Amino acid sequence: MHKLSRILSLSFLLIPLLAASLGAQGTVWFVDAVNGNNANGGTMINNAFQTINFAVNLAAPGDTINVLPGTYNESVYINKDGLRLEALPIATITPPGGQPAFEIVSDTTAISNATLVRGFEIVDAFYGVYIHNSSTPLPNSPTIEMNEMRDCSIGIFLEHFGSGITHDAILRYNFIHHEIEGCSAPYGAGIYLLAYDGAICETFIRANRIFYVEFGMLIDDTVSSSVVSDHQCNVLAYNEWSYFIESTAAPTLCNESIAFGAPASSTGFAYGVYSNSPNVNVYNSIIWVPDGIDCFGFPFIGDDVFGPVTVDGFSIVEDVNPAMDPQFVDAPNLDFHIFSTSPAINAGDTILILPGSTIPIDHDNDGAPRIQDPFRTGVLDVDLGAYEYATVSMDVVDPADPANSSGLPYVMGRFGGSVNVSVTGNPGDQWMFWWNTANSYGTNVVLPALGNQLVLFGINPITFTLTSSSAVLPINLPNRAPLTMLALQELEFHLQSAISAPNTSNPILGGFTRRIIVELNQ
Repeated sequence: MHKLSRILSLSFLLIPLLAASLGAQGTVWFVDAVNGNNANGGTMINNAFQTINFAVNLAAPGDTINVLPGTYNESVYINKDGLRLEALPIATITPPGGQPAFEIVSDTTAISNATLVRGFEIVDAFYGVYIHNSSTPLPNSPTIEMNEMRDCSIGIFLEHFGSGITHDAILRYNFIHHEIEGCSAPYGAGIYLLAYDGAICETFIRANRIFYVEFGMLIDDTVSSSVVSDHQCNVLAYNEWSYFIESTAAPTLCNESIAFGAPASSTGFAYGVYSNSPNVNVYNSIIWVPDGIDCFGFPFIGDDVFGPVTVDGFSIVEDVNPAMDPQFVDAPNLDFHIFSTSPAINAGDTILILPGSTIPIDHDNDGAPRIQDPFRTGVLDVDLGAYEYATVSMDVVDPADPANSSGLPYVMGRFGGSVNVSVTGNPGDQWMFWWNTANSYGTNVVLPALGNQLVLFGINPITFTLTSSSAVLPINLPNRAPLTMLALQELEFHLQSAISAPNTSNPILGGFTRRIIVELNQ
């Protein structure tokens, strides 16, 4: 498997889903490029439509459109609020030349965060997702999450205008990259935010990964407009400009990992954060863009910060202290987790990110808790950068197909069969494990504190202590889907820390350390 694809699939599987209600809301439609037909009814897998646009045109606000694996050669146009478009891996969108894969327009109605585009592979689009308003300015604030955008001129383009109109889109857990390894693409951007004519763009950008593009994040507004964007736990690496900011506002960057340069041409420079903004504020981050050799064989100067950028005293900046190597696990293969000896561990400003604080952050780029105690010392400080160091991992393997593990796009669990859940960590660590079913709306049930658990269609929590560095938990799956579930089934496997508090033997139930979503083959 290509190393970029492998990193993508790991990210997909370790991310918490959106919270959702137990009951279905609106009609659920199905689209199947391989076996579907637009003359079908579209409300069952075996009676699916063939094209996404056909389903969008029929759907009403609040409906869900489940897109089955296949290649869809269309540009999807959305101008309704509350539509949820969710892909079952791998649904690939390759639009006609010069068109966006998804165009979301607030022309006659405002678009809210309830509008969702999730889980698609988008290839060779001019824009992966194009979000804008029309001649009648209305807010346009969809949620774009868990998509891969490969070889697109611009991954996600938000273009907003209109005096006093506020847009607050959510962009998270997307993977945007070009296949040109060792050199960024000589054009385009990963995420481009553009505001003019008085518009206010309050975009929430979290836990995305952007590699090998000219501009990782391009932020631009006019004097009368502003892009007030919050950037949290993103990874940007091997770009010519990871951040290029020309904004009248002051974007906030917190717990970012910005690393290495890959000039798109023999310019002689690569930048971590390049700003013409009045002020950009950076907190709890790693900015590590050393000098290097570009893909043309020419040396280039790596500049971590350029322009009016204020970096707090906690962040690691290569230009400031080149000896403080953040110790990325495998940067050439795009793994920007940190080793156990990294100076980034427990080195951040924890007060800054706590609930109710200036920049509350609960999870890292993997979806793991933002504050952990990996060495069981009672020290609960946040790490620098996009990833929190953790000593535990979880994997799910279907014994019927051992190669099809969580390192691939999804695991084909089988009703009536079994899966093996492997847990790796420190001997002596205490963990709680459970699983439950979920539908395309996300988690069926929210589990409260230990001792007061409610699990639907799954197993009661198992609390165990690792006696060695790893353990395997065989899990038998139900014989059939519960009647209340939708046709597309998922299992959620949860691993939650139960760390002993200092000076006491009582376990403290920590946050979700790992959560893996498994698609079921019925």
